[in-house]
Amino acid sequence: MRNNKVEDSRIAIVVCSTVHTKSLFKKIHARYLESASVQWYVFTTNDTITYSMDYIREGTQCGWWMWNNTSVFTNISKIPLNRPETDRDFKGRELTVTITDNGPRWDLQYLNDGRIIPVSGIDYNFLKTVGEKLNFTIRVKLTPDGQWGNLHEDGTVTGMIGVVHRHEAHMAMNEITINEDRERVIDFAYPYYTESIVMISPAPAKKQKFYAVVTPFTVK
Repeated sequence: MRNNKVEDSRIAIVVCSTVHTKSLFKKIHARYLESASVQWYVFTTNDTITYSMDYIREGTQCGWWMWNNTSVFTNISKIPLNRPETDRDFKGRELTVTITDNGPRWDLQYLNDGRIIPVSGIDYNFLKTVGEKLNFTIRVKLTPDGQWGNLHEDGTVTGMIGVVHRHEAHMAMNEITINEDRERVIDFAYPYYTESIVMISPAPAKKQKFYAVVTPFTVK
């Protein structure tokens, strides 16, 4: 397998036996290593895609080619390697978004039957607008530990980051800061909101105009 950097995506080329191809995708599945930014090109002499589909999660971009003794390659892909720009209809699908109860990003209503309904909020309104354009609805899922989350030294991933990493939700959206550790386990969308951190100090006291003439000078 070889990885090459191509713009914002990576290409992984797989040329190995049926058994090893299946084993490879099984390990990728077990370790949550799928990424929308990785394109897999699989070349094989057998129909390995049939044996590997159980370990390929939705959103994984795979192209499969089978060749014979005459070096003729046949495309046997069952998943489009590149979705066309015009394919932007989720057909009314419900997507799960993990959040923390954090107003004003999300204002939630807790129903007696246990359901949690978003009613307003900056992030909710943003995602609702996107859903109307792309034809999907959302279901919110509170993160179990109430944290934003991070990758820790023991390999565990907590908070909203962990929920997405374990594929327990399609996305997380709640004022999430981008950092290097998080980027190792999940993919970030293009930032839609940025914050600036500054230092402040007391405003200078107003000086008496009476001394304005002599202020530039020092006494010796």
